[in-house]
Amino acid sequence: MSRFLVFAAACWWAAPAVAQELPLDLRQVPSHALGFVHIRTHDLWNSPMMKMYRDGLAKSGPDVVKLIEQRISPDPSTIDRVTVVLMPGAGAGRSPVEFAAYLHLTKDVDEKKAVEGFDRLIVKAKNGPETYYVRHDMAIRILDKRTIQVGTLTVVEALDRGDAGGKNPFVDALRTASEGKRTIVAAGNLGIIPPQALGQLPPQIRPVFEADVAQLAIQLGKEGSIEVSLQYRDQDAAQAAEKSVEQLRGMAKMMLGKVKQEAEQKLANAPAASLFDIEKAVETIGPALAIGSIKQVEEWMDQLPIDRKGTGLTAKAPLPEELQSTALLGAPVLIALLVPAVQKTREAASRTQVMNHFKQIGLAMHGYADANRHFPTPASSDKNGKALLSWRVAVLPYLEQAGLHQGFKLDEPWDSDHNKKLIPLMPKLFENPSAPAEPGMTRFQVVVGGKKGSSALFLNPFEKVRFAQITDGSSNTIMLVESEKAVPWTKPEDAALDANGGPPRLFRQPTGFMVLFADGSVRVLSATIRPETLKALITRDEG
Repeated sequence: MSRFLVFAAACWWAAPAVAQELPLDLRQVPSHALGFVHIRTHDLWNSPMMKMYRDGLAKSGPDVVKLIEQRISPDPSTIDRVTVVLMPGAGAGRSPVEFAAYLHLTKDVDEKKAVEGFDRLIVKAKNGPETYYVRHDMAIRILDKRTIQVGTLTVVEALDRGDAGGKNPFVDALRTASEGKRTIVAAGNLGIIPPQALGQLPPQIRPVFEADVAQLAIQLGKEGSIEVSLQYRDQDAAQAAEKSVEQLRGMAKMMLGKVKQEAEQKLANAPAASLFDIEKAVETIGPALAIGSIKQVEEWMDQLPIDRKGTGLTAKAPLPEELQSTALLGAPVLIALLVPAVQKTREAASRTQVMNHFKQIGLAMHGYADANRHFPTPASSDKNGKALLSWRVAVLPYLEQAGLHQGFKLDEPWDSDHNKKLIPLMPKLFENPSAPAEPGMTRFQVVVGGKKGSSALFLNPFEKVRFAQITDGSSNTIMLVESEKAVPWTKPEDAALDANGGPPRLFRQPTGFMVLFADGSVRVLSATIRPETLKALITRDEG
């Protein structure tokens, strides 16, 4: 059962609010969360779709069940409901989404047993000292005799500091959850989707995703149903969304069709195998289950009605028991088929973002060169030749960051008492979403070093390079790379040729790595590029 809960928490995500009439676990969901999902685990466990698991546990015998009750605290059978809150990640280098879960029990919790193996920690909270139980990055709090909070320490602490304020858009979803009539309730704040992300969606379906709030409610059992609600800012937006829903339905069916086609191809290419050769047998059985699941979902989607009232769209349909069971069996198979595609999509999205960052940095470098007749030196220096600040600080005015640039004391080093306070203010353009680093650290670096006749774009950190010095041609000379080593963005430190004049260590993905050339173009080089070829692209005057 615990595995199913983890799966459910990973698949459904949403966001909420606070009302005093709500039970304690639902009151903890803040308006500034990314999302929440509320699962009535007791109802889920007793639904027809979980019968095989109940029967399996019953077959283990009363002694085994009693042993679980004695050894595990809280006893899983006493978990009445779980509310999972999703929050933004705490910063670079961490997961973009972190969580906290609230478990409401049917019996009083044995606090001593529930926190066994965790260290006791007293922290300062908004209502005075609070007791946390911490192990590694996980924290537990006992909110009352029957409510437990567990999650990553950063999220638990953030939630304890209270709501961020503002109107909570998820009151309706939380009230629906508190009624106890639905097995699963989730709500999502679509308003957090950045406009640039919406701009990348096909125009014909974009209005659907311009909703303020999305709500999902699922009832399992003989009277099973599923209901999806979208709330928009006004009636015009709701009407536009209603028209594009049919486009979205068509696209969803097309995507399902592609997955089904891939499963059919896997099935056709599956080798003949003995049933007892588990690995090969699964290659046949898995795609077969996926095909059946997809066909049922396609039939169900065709019957899904859309109703518009005021500023909201609602789609509600029966969820037959046979589809509930099929979904439980088929979901892992579908995920296994989709994960590679999703991973590729995520990687492509992050690489597109890196490419955009490189292009803007390239424009800034050229803007600096136009104004000063040379590229910025990798390091500024004082009158004694001591390195002070990075080129990344010098180009700030050309990245629409003139205010941040004015905040630096340009005659002091990067780690002076004044300047080091500005390190946390690193512009996002210096972040690499493909390889996150600690806050204030960047992998975007120019290349320095070599010797005359075999020099990188910058022979030394203080050289003022003009276009005329790039005799190999600006379109053949690398300016900026993704370094394997991250450095403080204000520190005058960059990727350097090694002692033998070889290329520096760069961050590479299986699909390749990004470079910015001196002419401002951005290209992806093969991850298996020969070192001598890479060096030739780095040098500016090797012919």
